[in-house]
Amino acid sequence: MSVQTTSVRLFACAALALFMLTFGMTGTAVAQIPYQIRIDSLSGVTIGSNISIPVIKEAGSIAMAGFDLVIRYDTLGMDLVDVTPGSIFTTPGGWEYFDYRNEIIGDSASGIPAGWLRIIGLYDMPNDSTPTTPEIPDGTILFTLNFAVSTNSSLDCYLFPLRFYWLDCSDNSISNMAGTVLYISDHVYDFTGIEMTDVNFGFPGESGAPDECLVPGQPENPLRYIDFYDGFVEIECSQTDTTAFRIEIGTYQSAMFGQNVLVPVTKAAGTELMDGFDILIGYDGNILTLLEATPGPIFEDPNGWEYFSYRTSTSECAPACPSQVVSVVALYHNTTANDPTNQAVANGTPLFNLNFFVNYIYNYECTFNPIDFFWMDCGDNAIAFEGGNTLALSNHVYNVFLEDITDTSASFPTYNGSPAECFINPGDPVRLIDYANGGVDIICDGPIDNRGDINLNGIAYEIADYIVFTNYFLYGLPAFIINVEAQIAATDINADGLPLTVNDLIYLIRVVEGAALPYPMPDKAETFDFAGNLTIFQAGSMTTIHADFEDSVGGVFLSFSAPDIESEDDYTINVSPQIANMDVAYNASGGKLNILITKLRTSDSISATIPAGPVNLLTITYTGSEPTLSQAAACGYMGEYVDLTTSVYNYLCGDANGDGSINILDIIYIIAYLYRGGSAPDPVGKADLNGDGNVNLMDVTYFIQYLYRSGSAPQCN
Repeated sequence: MSVQTTSVRLFACAALALFMLTFGMTGTAVAQIPYQIRIDSLSGVTIGSNISIPVIKEAGSIAMAGFDLVIRYDTLGMDLVDVTPGSIFTTPGGWEYFDYRNEIIGDSASGIPAGWLRIIGLYDMPNDSTPTTPEIPDGTILFTLNFAVSTNSSLDCYLFPLRFYWLDCSDNSISNMAGTVLYISDHVYDFTGIEMTDVNFGFPGESGAPDECLVPGQPENPLRYIDFYDGFVEIECSQTDTTAFRIEIGTYQSAMFGQNVLVPVTKAAGTELMDGFDILIGYDGNILTLLEATPGPIFEDPNGWEYFSYRTSTSECAPACPSQVVSVVALYHNTTANDPTNQAVANGTPLFNLNFFVNYIYNYECTFNPIDFFWMDCGDNAIAFEGGNTLALSNHVYNVFLEDITDTSASFPTYNGSPAECFINPGDPVRLIDYANGGVDIICDGPIDNRGDINLNGIAYEIADYIVFTNYFLYGLPAFIINVEAQIAATDINADGLPLTVNDLIYLIRVVEGAALPYPMPDKAETFDFAGNLTIFQAGSMTTIHADFEDSVGGVFLSFSAPDIESEDDYTINVSPQIANMDVAYNASGGKLNILITKLRTSDSISATIPAGPVNLLTITYTGSEPTLSQAAACGYMGEYVDLTTSVYNYLCGDANGDGSINILDIIYIIAYLYRGGSAPDPVGKADLNGDGNVNLMDVTYFIQYLYRSGSAPQCN
């Protein structure tokens, strides 16, 4: 037997022909264990070092007669030194032929990148003695890729994939021993284990042999019978004088049901000046309700950090995700005219605080409830530094017991840090942050229940409780001046475990009126009783709010971000006659405009609902920048849950002539457009008053009914 490793380079078509000339083209395959071929991975690689990456046959019960594999690598980070055959080629009586071809120059016209190599192996050569050892045990190294790693120090922490690559149908194929069957890819997995198979992609590609390689009715069709697993090479992060950032979530001990708990998120270590951060944290929304996230002391300094914002959302990837997440974003300099001078964040400084309410869910008694850093994409839990030119991501992640739970091979979503896929190309982030999780520990004790007694005077469900609760929606937590935590707990009127909701307020009203009894059935928070839509039209200095509910509504709460509205001189609110039966209260302070629509009946003859169907609620006229809707909620007459959808349009429905108001001029404008060759409204949807998707005489009639005959509010499509 002879092993050839000469400079001769075989093309794919020659290799395929050699397979079939040697072993024939008849017969059928017997069902066996599919092949699995994997490119190994290597982490902690030193800049300028030489490395070896084995390619392994992991599984497969059919004896191979030959293989034709194509692998792509990144020439920016590695130079191929050579490819050495595995032991199957050096064992007496083993495989006879091995060769490879390295292409370091790509073909941009054909979409073929630089840096790929073809490796050919044959068990038996024609006109030679027959070898005696065809078997390749599972776990055998077929060959080894030997690379010289670049000496470019800027490649610290980067990851370079090694991928199987397809240029035509014969690539990454195996012949059986009889030479009757050519096996091609069935599945392809990236280095994180995620399947990337795409049989419709075509050539060239990294997602397997496409279906064009299978010709219907052709008896010699290849069989899909090989699973391919990609690998990677990860460059280590060089040691410097820089100390990694460490961000820690605090742990609150001995929390009680109904209590308001403050959990700090602290910068515990780090030598570099931060320019900004983007933190994503997950928690169990069943037991913990986030009331607010408050900025730390670095934002109180007039010369310190300038921008802080947060938003909460319900995750949509359960059970892999937490039920609730909060995203917190902050910037040192917010491109304002002011130039801050105090950028430093001392170690031990709280970046922000999470203010949670512990809900009345009694089966959580004596439990620890984690609050964890969470990753949905490569931008999560990141810190910008070096003037915003460098982005730091996770290096290590620790659970509350300080156990390292880092897993760079994980995929999104994950609790285990930024995956390796975030570090593929030069210019990508660096690993320079350690994260430590926290949580809230709930004591083994019974709850304190003052439900309905919001003013804590010992008498529940009285008008005074309604007034205090109403003031909360207008003025926020400062409305609770006796015991904030106990008063928050008392607002869970409908016993669903969620305090401070419009549903609680409306049910309180019904109890005060005598229309309902205290303590309705619990466990309704995740079930909607009917749906509704709010449509916000922004035009000029006017915001108009329309609604369309499937059933009558007992209350609506709206909160706008309105930085230029601070007093009654800055805005006016005009209530639509269609909800004249309701009480509309509002307040503007601290850059917010809060509006609450409810009704406490004084007699049975008074209606206390917003009717079902299309209805105009109110109009806000303002000075300065337009208010932006930040929160909206609605509920039924008995506190039923409404699945509320909101839409915002930058025009006033019916304002056909674009003057910022709706009146007879708009009717004339639409008539001129429809019948006299006049200009079209911009956008034309402003004239679709009845919302049927067309502009015609019916919209003119609808408009007249609304303006002069108390008809339904415009509902532009």
